[in-house]
Amino acid sequence: MVKSGFLVITSYTRNIEYIRIYGDTAIVAGNEEVVWGGRMPNAGKTEHLRFTGIWMRQGGRWQQVARHANIVPEQVSSSSVQSGSAHTLPAANSPAKPLLLEQNEGELRTRRPRPQPSPASQFTLKIGPKINGSEHLAVGTEPIAQGASIPTHKHQTEDELLLIHSGTAHVVRGEQERDLHAGGLVFIPANTWIGLKNVSSESLDLTFVFSAPGFDDFQRCISVPAGDTPTPMTEAELRACQQQGHMIYRNADPTRN
Repeated sequence: MVKSGFLVITSYTRNIEYIRIYGDTAIVAGNEEVVWGGRMPNAGKTEHLRFTGIWMRQGGRWQQVARHANIVPEQVSSSSVQSGSAHTLPAANSPAKPLLLEQNEGELRTRRPRPQPSPASQFTLKIGPKINGSEHLAVGTEPIAQGASIPTHKHQTEDELLLIHSGTAHVVRGEQERDLHAGGLVFIPANTWIGLKNVSSESLDLTFVFSAPGFDDFQRCISVPAGDTPTPMTEAELRACQQQGHMIYRNADPTRN
């Protein structure tokens, strides 16, 4: 579309709100203002976007390997509605608090016992509405033990990105199946089945990134703060947590995946 002249940007401004670096992986997010041109239906229109980019250091160079952006909807003031005219309000400043976190920093939580063992007893939430006020991302880390699995499931409303820092994962995503190693990543569009198993002889260390909050609510629902004593979960409690976190397990009984 760019070569054909259909997609043209006549003005572009980017504001990076925060950067998170995890080893050789970086998450960049912020807002953009774009004026479209060319033969696009919205040529001449100014629009505001929210973006998230995933960068990886490969061969000594940083390269962007994934990006997601969405247009911020126009907002109409009550006075303009009453007068019969509408105007676009400037994008509001993000309430998110910038963070610089070490590997062991964040909200460490312990999973509550289930009838079937979980892939990991603990995980760490790094970014989200209840941590730093982020309205557009939910990020965390998790070590998966040797031979342990994440049961097949899907997230109904959020895209997910999994970054692999160590170990080897056998990943089943929709109709695709493949072994991925340290430095690999998995992009999971919303409403796509995903499951994996640690098939290596070491810990499978993961970072999970969601395009919107939701999964962090599920993770809190099935866990307690580190240091507290976790109480066993019933199947009814687990189903309620799934609904709260916009996720579904493939099997009717998620505790037996």
